[in-house]
Amino acid sequence: MSDIVFDTSDAGTGKTYAHLIAWHKRRQEGGGKALVLCPKSIMFAAWANDIMKFFPEYTVSISNATTKLNAFVPEAQIIVMNHDGVKWFTKDKNWRDYLEEFDTLIIDESEVYKTPTSQRSKAASLIASHFKYRAVLSATPINKSVTELWHQIYLLDRGALLGRSYHKFRTAVCT
Repeated sequence: MSDIVFDTSDAGTGKTYAHLIAWHKRRQEGGGKALVLCPKSIMFAAWANDIMKFFPEYTVSISNATTKLNAFVPEAQIIVMNHDGVKWFTKDKNWRDYLEEFDTLIIDESEVYKTPTSQRSKAASLIASHFKYRAVLSATPINKSVTELWHQIYLLDRGALLGRSYHKFRTAVCT
């Protein structure tokens, strides 16, 4: 298993399940908890339901506008948070403490982080470096330009593949 994965499989091909299996295997070998960032529309429909269906031995907690940091309960092995939740999460000066037992970050529908200067992207970038295992999932990682890939990949490898500067990458691919 790789420490980083960029999964661009088609919609409906089982990305959620595949990444839950990979996390489950690491967990059985002493791995940590998982944080999932995804759109509100699939927090329950895809992630919570798949966890309860395929891995009922684990507790999932949903971190949304109502529960926020209260979702980070000790008994939960998986926390599912909406994409925008990462903004208020990193505003808490103790956010690192909440992630102490976590080693896996899964970002579903990662194309929302295509703009490196948005608050949401900056917050995701801040927490991403905390995790040993990172997976970025999207059936449609590019809408308009190849430059939309830069930040999604940066969340995985911190600039190893495409460089640490979005502007240098943009200049290189647009020349």
